This record gives sequence, C-alpha cells and structure tokens, in this order.
Amino acid sequence: MDAEQKWALILREAKSSFARFGYRKTTVDDIAQAVEMTKSNLYFYVPSKRALYDQVVRRALIAWHEKVIRSLAGEHDLKRMLYLMAEHAFYYLNEDTQLCSIIAQDPAILSSEQREDRFDDVNQVSIDSLRGLLQQGVDAKVFRPIDVDLTAEFFFSIYLMMVIKAYVNKDQSAPEQFRQALDIVIQGILL
Repeated sequence: MDAEQKWALILREAKSSFARFGYRKTTVDDIAQAVEMTKSNLYFYVPSKRALYDQVVRRALIAWHEKVIRSLAGEHDLKRMLYLMAEHAFYYLNEDTQLCSIIAQDPAILSSEQREDRFDDVNQVSIDSLRGLLQQGVDAKVFRPIDVDLTAEFFFSIYLMMVIKAYVNKDQSAPEQFRQALDIVIQGILL
C-alpha cells in the first residue's frame, strides 16, 4: 500500500472512530490500531489528533458540497436548481451517517459565525455556489433584483439552523419546517 492509499485508509478509519466515539473519546492509538500501524507511524501522516479530526471533517464537508453540486447536473431551470441545491444539502446527512454523528457530537462544525467557523473556507465555497446561482437568476430576470451577497449569507444561515435542528437536536418537525421555509424564501425572491 502506497502512502496515498494509507492516508485514505487513515482518514476513513478516523472518520469511523470519530463518528462512533466522538473527538474526546477517540484516541490516536485507536486509529493507529485500526489501520495496523504504530502511533508514531501515524504521526508521520498527521501532527496531532486535532489536525486529523479537522482533516476528516474538512474532507467530509467538501464531499457534501460536491455531491450537492453534482445534483444540479443537467438542470437548467434556475428556480428548480435552487430548490435542488437546498434539498440535497439538507438531506445529505441522511446518506453520510458518520458525518451526521460527528456533527451531532460537535455542532460547532456548523457555526454561522465566520470568526468562530473552523471550516469557513469550505463553507464559503458553498455560499459562493449559492451566490452564483442567485446572480444567474437575477441576471436572467427569474429572481427579483436582490443583494446576492446578503441573500446567499441569509439563505446559508437559515439552512445551517435547520440542519442543526434536524440532525443535532433531532427535531422531527424540522424537515417539514425546512420545506415550508424553503418555499417561502424562494417564492420571496421570484419576480
């Protein structure tokens, strides 16, 4: 197994351990054992447990964003694209149950405060995708003239709140509230 394959295995096993036991209860020894290496060899790949955790979360958030963007492939109706983007983003954690578990144990991953957001660069990619879609809609006169920067931030904040409500707080009413909020928000920007 080459170094790249070993790193992929480390990330996969670390994600599994963090999902199962949480950050505090997972040890570097647990992960090293799962990938059949010594703790000191694991440190060859990553300087600390925190750095490994952040890499696992960062990669999972990037995969989340990429899956949402792929869900838009072939769709040209901007209103439909906005609905799809929101729906696929909201329901993604039903598919990635390990990430869902990690977020449930560490809700700060979904911070809406930029200065507190350890993954702001990843979240900004998602916000930029949303901003781009909103701008296309304004330019095509599908969406009314809006400040796309403020609207994208607003949409993303609502989305984070609903994800936390559904997947961290386990509120059974969150999916229906999300659907209603999505409809109200999108109808509000249509011409």
